[in-house]
Amino acid sequence: MSNRSTACGGRPSANEAMTVMKQERAIRARDAILALLKAHGTWCDFGQCKALRFQGHGLDALYRTPFQRLPPAPEPIKYLAAMKGTRSPETLPYGLDVWAGQSRVLNIEWADDGRVVVVSYKPGEWEFVR
Repeated sequence: MSNRSTACGGRPSANEAMTVMKQERAIRARDAILALLKAHGTWCDFGQCKALRFQGHGLDALYRTPFQRLPPAPEPIKYLAAMKGTRSPETLPYGLDVWAGQSRVLNIEWADDGRVVVVSYKPGEWEFVR
């Protein structure tokens, strides 16, 4: 058996497989939390934008849509991007932040074209709240 990475056309490495598994779990968690938000969430002001919020079962979830105006990227982020000769990171149209207690356990963004960015994800019991 080959030990080559998928980048070379072989089997995925353990790290690549773990990354895919974490992304799949984060997407499943996102979908479950979105169902809670749609059934029990309320719109609220959050900073300079509105967000759909759910609080309960030890969770606090905020969902933003492309119809909400986002604040501009902070100046330090713009500066670092300019220093590296790159652009500021793109914020995708949809975003979901989930806290369990005082810890942020999910920060995920996505677009209608299928792009998904898992900014942060911490697996745990919070994923099984329905």
